[in-house]
Amino acid sequence: MSVNSALTTNSASRGPSPVRLWLSRQGPVFGIYGVVLLLVIIGTLSNERFLHPLNIRNILSFAAPIAILGLGMAFVLFTGEIDLSVGSTISLSSIILGTYMDKSVSMIVPVVLLALAAGALVGVANGLLVAYVGVPSFVATLATLLVVGGINFVWTKGGPRSNIPKEFRLLSEGRLDVWPVSTVVVIVVMSGIAWLIAHRTRFGRQLFIIGSNPVAARMAGIDVARVTLGAYVLSGMFAAVAGMYITARVGSAQSDVGRGMELSAIAAAVLGGISLFGGRGHVLSAVGGGLVLGILFNLLILLGFPTEAQLITTGVVVVAAVLLYSRLAHLR
Repeated sequence: MSVNSALTTNSASRGPSPVRLWLSRQGPVFGIYGVVLLLVIIGTLSNERFLHPLNIRNILSFAAPIAILGLGMAFVLFTGEIDLSVGSTISLSSIILGTYMDKSVSMIVPVVLLALAAGALVGVANGLLVAYVGVPSFVATLATLLVVGGINFVWTKGGPRSNIPKEFRLLSEGRLDVWPVSTVVVIVVMSGIAWLIAHRTRFGRQLFIIGSNPVAARMAGIDVARVTLGAYVLSGMFAAVAGMYITARVGSAQSDVGRGMELSAIAAAVLGGISLFGGRGHVLSAVGGGLVLGILFNLLILLGFPTEAQLITTGVVVVAAVLLYSRLAHLR
């Protein structure tokens, strides 16, 4: 055997280099933020108002709750399941804030904790149905969406709750001059928490193993039911935080404030390359997906497109992303 062929054989046996392996894993993250950059360039060239601070604030205000929802949804998608209940969980969190804060600064912390607990409770219900009872996640979380949505409507009788103190509104309205500093901080903090859990803990690694092969996960000694339950609890809590942000932005609570946002969360995750079949993706790419949706909607508004065109365009973009990522997965 020649020296060159021996070197080739040894290189092949060692597999891909650590750098190449890291780049392949981070590919969807780079890809989705590359799309964000491309949309920013298109927006800048197509409309002079695009980079105005007020417009940037509008984009981030729209994208922030979707990004937060996408982060929570990612935990569930990593296991190969889905969570359709996050829209109702947003509304539940909002109603709790609007009902119990009583326009008092001293009530902010306890009521925020109560809203987080409510989100976790919805997650527990979903996790028990899916992981322990064996109900398909689509059916279980759709049922939870309807039940929690009904509770929200009965609780408020369809009317608003406006007991939000002005100090709490700083969560979304805090600015440095005209720049939306608090919104950026919320996105960064929630992204950091999600990244640490998903990519720097044993629990996070188990999510990917379960999504890749649940049978192998059980054989490896992983408590699949417990980890799946934990993923749903995290999804519920992130949805509760998204509800807090929206409530702070609007200044009141509505029983239908989260209606349809579960679809936006799934779209953000899919745009970021997180597989609907589990075991693949990066949690931070969900934030990029949320930013893409925010910029895309904003661009269409600035260009004068009607709402119907915005929805159609978003649907086309999501389908294109799914086809692209599926094609790339087959090429690996």
